[in-house]
Amino acid sequence: SQVGRSHFRPVRDLAHITIMNIGLVLQSWFVPRSLRVAWSFGRKKSLRITIAEIFSENAHEPGRLAGAVGLGLFFGIAPLWGLQTVTALALAHFLRLNKAITLLASNISIPPMMPLILYAALALGHWMFTGEALGFDLSPAQMTRARALEYLGQWLAGSVALATLVAGLGIIITYSVARLVREK
Repeated sequence: SQVGRSHFRPVRDLAHITIMNIGLVLQSWFVPRSLRVAWSFGRKKSLRITIAEIFSENAHEPGRLAGAVGLGLFFGIAPLWGLQTVTALALAHFLRLNKAITLLASNISIPPMMPLILYAALALGHWMFTGEALGFDLSPAQMTRARALEYLGQWLAGSVALATLVAGLGIIITYSVARLVREK
């Protein structure tokens, strides 16, 4: 007889445990506590209620709501391509802001808006460095390596400045509207 034989399968079981723990950590970051509690007791909520709870977590105060919008707008424009969403969500989690609203606001950099954002950042950066307006003559024939690097630096500085301006404007508008709605 084989007494004490283990049924533990090291590779498969460790993979399942790891995946489960990753899922639980992600759930704790992204799913509001009220939904996690309901799910732990086996209660299901409708899709509409689930979405409403996700968007209302940490967003009852106008300042927190405005902070989530401003954070999303900043990272949606900031030149952190590939890391914008992750960085915005991590900061929203750390600052206890609504992650769904932050994510929604960070999508300002959708394809139809990108040419406008890129040009506005370059124009703002060019004005910051030279004090002159950027002309529309960015022809490839006149582009040299030195000029391209100069424009890159201006674009980077302009992107951060534009992100800060748009985020500030988003915070002011969101806070004002949220206060008006809350008072009524």
